[in-house]
Amino acid sequence: MFSVRVLETPRRFFHNPYEVIPVRTPVAQQEPPPSLRIPLMAQIETMDSGYAWVVFVSDFCCFFVIGGTFYTNGFLILSMIKDYQWDLTSTALVGSLFNAASSITGPLSGLLVDKTSSRFVMMFGGLLLVIGNISSFFAANVNIMAFTFTLRGLGIGFVFVPMSSITSYYFKRYLNIVSGISASGAGFGILICSLIIEYSLQTYSLRGTFFVMAGIAAHLCLFGALCRPNEIEKKKKEKCITGNKGGSYFQFLKNVPLLILCISFFCWSVGVSIVLIFLPMYCSHHGSTSQETAIVFSLIGGANIVTRIFTGVAANADNINELTLYVGSFGVAGIATLLLPFYGKTLAGQIAFGIIECLFTEGSYACFNAINLKLVGVSHVALATGLEMFFSGSGFFVGPPVAAMIKKHTGSLDMVFVFAGLTFLVSSFSGMFMTFFPSPTSNDLQNGDILKDEDLRLTLEVLPVSDKIENTESEEKKEFSPMLA
Repeated sequence: MFSVRVLETPRRFFHNPYEVIPVRTPVAQQEPPPSLRIPLMAQIETMDSGYAWVVFVSDFCCFFVIGGTFYTNGFLILSMIKDYQWDLTSTALVGSLFNAASSITGPLSGLLVDKTSSRFVMMFGGLLLVIGNISSFFAANVNIMAFTFTLRGLGIGFVFVPMSSITSYYFKRYLNIVSGISASGAGFGILICSLIIEYSLQTYSLRGTFFVMAGIAAHLCLFGALCRPNEIEKKKKEKCITGNKGGSYFQFLKNVPLLILCISFFCWSVGVSIVLIFLPMYCSHHGSTSQETAIVFSLIGGANIVTRIFTGVAANADNINELTLYVGSFGVAGIATLLLPFYGKTLAGQIAFGIIECLFTEGSYACFNAINLKLVGVSHVALATGLEMFFSGSGFFVGPPVAAMIKKHTGSLDMVFVFAGLTFLVSSFSGMFMTFFPSPTSNDLQNGDILKDEDLRLTLEVLPVSDKIENTESEEKKEFSPMLA
């Protein structure tokens, strides 16, 4: 005869995503043998060790390929205008469709990960990207090129969600550090792939470059194949197949903090997209040459690598909360952008702005996984990432046109960056606003990552026997602030 001690502290919203909550067992039930009383994490040999490091290296390489593909699109667009003599408006539409396709795929990719596995979706997305690049070789007009670039965007969208969430299944202790270093692969991809593509355009022309990019994209299938599912992901899939409703996006409507975080991502993306598009114009307007502007962006690429690594290391410290780091970073970025008209008229000021902007916006990638784990648990991290990707991509799509309208009506580039600074501050305050909302009422979202006794054949950890079974069903549930985690 035994009883299970019920945790006295109510579960707060930002709970430990790997916490195993024992199920209250009737007194009449016989105690399971010690061999079956094993913590769930102890069953997963790959957590923070062993094959987890293979997944980490593969994830870094996927970020490298995706970053090198996504951020070098400008080289291809300019080459189309030059080689094919297409007009600017039509060619810009090709790039817009690419960005839109990569963002709207997020929720679908999250659902597909939930139904299959991260490995399958990464390989599928890599195959789409290969097909899109090869098809672009045969594009005879701008309409066909728009279709092939849409395929390329879909491929990136499918890869991005599992690429961003796969480490959550393999790491607990080193999650923030691993997330930051993996995300820094995008910075390395920008630096190296830009050189490769520029050389390829000069040597093999635009058509030949698409074959080079297809070869680079094919590595996504290889790296994705190495990201085999572990026991956590397998169990999550089994629960989904058997009819668990926790994976539905409709459940997220009850998760107010997650929806606020999506709004924060949208505002952040609006600001980043404006800076990336209008900073070269701003530098040129204030007398910087094209070579000096290139220096500014080269330093931004280097800062991209540094900030993602060091933010991951900082977020992994016990005395630093990821959400606090996220909120503070965007606050600094917003102030620096608002003040740009006062110090950005010289090359030194433009370099300082570029470095500060990158250090305090791109480092947030290292915090996303940890925040999502605390918001929805490990079982739903891919779905949350997909939803956030949709809002983020929408921000990238909306930002530049809005900034162009501001420039047209005010005639001032300074006002464009004032607007961008305000979006960063809204993103920061949105993160702070999350702390005022309690946990969602859906047990599926709170406990979706908790596996019941019947699922694990009583392999959950049984706590020491208490003198009596505590009845907590009638106790009033207390709500906690996410910032208290």
